[in-house]
Amino acid sequence: MSENDLKSVERHQKEFDRLYSSLKEDGRSIGFPLREIEKFHWGRGPYGDPIYSYFYRRFTVFLLGLLRVEGSQRILNIGCGLGFDEKNLAHLHTNLEIWSIDISREMISKAIENQCPSRLCLSLAEALPFPNGSFDRILAREVIEHALSPKSMMSEIGRCLKPGGLAVLTTEFHSSLSPPHLYSKFFYQRWAVLLQQRLPKAPYQNKPPLLTEIKEWLKSSGLLLENAIWDGALYQLCTSLLFQKIFKSKAVAVARFFSHLENSGSMERFFCDQVKFVLRKPLSTKESMCDLTSIGYRCPVCHGTFEDFSHGKQCRSCGRIYPYTNEGIPNFIVFDLIFAEATDGYEGKVKEQRNSGKRPSEKVKRGIFESVHYLAYWTYLFLVLLVATVWVFWRVLFRKSELRAALNLDEKLSRYLQIGDKGFS
Repeated sequence: MSENDLKSVERHQKEFDRLYSSLKEDGRSIGFPLREIEKFHWGRGPYGDPIYSYFYRRFTVFLLGLLRVEGSQRILNIGCGLGFDEKNLAHLHTNLEIWSIDISREMISKAIENQCPSRLCLSLAEALPFPNGSFDRILAREVIEHALSPKSMMSEIGRCLKPGGLAVLTTEFHSSLSPPHLYSKFFYQRWAVLLQQRLPKAPYQNKPPLLTEIKEWLKSSGLLLENAIWDGALYQLCTSLLFQKIFKSKAVAVARFFSHLENSGSMERFFCDQVKFVLRKPLSTKESMCDLTSIGYRCPVCHGTFEDFSHGKQCRSCGRIYPYTNEGIPNFIVFDLIFAEATDGYEGKVKEQRNSGKRPSEKVKRGIFESVHYLAYWTYLFLVLLVATVWVFWRVLFRKSELRAALNLDEKLSRYLQIGDKGFS
């Protein structure tokens, strides 16, 4: 890895630390997020509790249903955040062993303050500090689009997953034709180039993978794509401030109406903002499995065992030292790992603004750009909503099955899809 690549990894971590340090301190008051949703007291999101709670509940219920957790399994959560998924899992299944990683020191600190019921460590998703075949289930919620090397992340998931185990990855649906995705992809960036306008650069990697890329990475990681669930029908639109101002108390009911587009079998790719990939590692008698009674951290570089010291852990094989954080959490982030593909900059490739020279000319161009942008966006938005409404009425008329039935959710999880809907229908 070149010096520029090392700086990219370090900058990537620092940007996430900066992002998470700006979050409001409201996570510690949440005991079990799903249970709190029952009372509509979940205080997250700038657009109010009901609509955000509704989507959080749908995403979480479907996600936990896809994991198919059973008995006393061992679960790894890649990208723990504030520990909400761990709390939900521990709330639903009391005898699980949960392990979690995150790239951000700030996020790990917030998870500890939030009493996350998991063993935490700092680590890259591209280099997991665990032995082969350690986990029955692996969860990576909105992480792969931020990985500097998603192919390496997929390989690590395949390595650490137990044969016969499941992994669930969620991300934004890059190929969606919903308003924010399609408009940004085909119109916004092109008009910015045409009118010589500079678009803001992303401070960290944020590139949702294509379905074709996922399938290509699976071939080299030994995993099979068991299912792909499209959900979050028009999520980006329904959580917008304008949408909620228009529909007010009926916003959740309208969002629930459009959720019939999810997993429709034909139209979900046009209207869903999120996708969940269910991956399975095939059973193999040749592959050695980790002893589930004695799992421990391993060196993310050579997978050797550690010798513990007061200041950290040292690998017995390669001699690398991994220090503890102030909270006593091991830090396994290695900046000089060589990833499968080069990462010579993750800020996002955008066209540079041409030097036109005169300030008045730039103001005129900016005004034209914004006028064209808003006119085209709302025209496109109207057409999308019209088509989506017609399609939902078609589905309701013929009583197509909902996503809940397609996922075969148990009674305990299905109950959370019902909670709170009556007050907004």
